Amino acid sequence: MKFKDIKFKEMEDCYGNEDCPDPIQAMVKLSNGLEVSVVKHGGSYGNKKGLYEMGVFWSDRMMHVDKWEDQVKGWLKPEDIELELKYLETYFQEDKKEVA
Repeated sequence: MKFKDIKFKEMEDCYGNEDCPDPIQAMVKLSNGLEVSVVKHGGSYGNKKGLYEMGVFWSDRMMHVDKWEDQVKGWLKPEDIELELKYLETYFQEDKKEVA
C-alpha cells in the first residue's frame, strides 16, 4: 500500500492528551487480518517533526511486534510506513503470532 492511498480522518480525542493540534488517524486493514493504526497527534512519537506512529491490532487486541520490540513504532516518514505495512502484510507467514 502506498502512503498516498491511506485515508486519514480527524480524531475527536487524543487519548486524554491536551496538547493535540490537528490529530489524525487512519485504520488500515491488511489481508492477513491485522489492523494497523497510523496516527499523528500531540502524544505520538515524532509528531513535532511531522512524523507518524503506528500500532497493530489482532482480534481487537494491541500486538507486540517482534521486529519493533514494542507495541508501537514512532518517528515514521511516509516511506517508512509503506515498508512497515509491507512487512506486516507477511507477518503471519513468518509464524509470528505474539499478542501482548
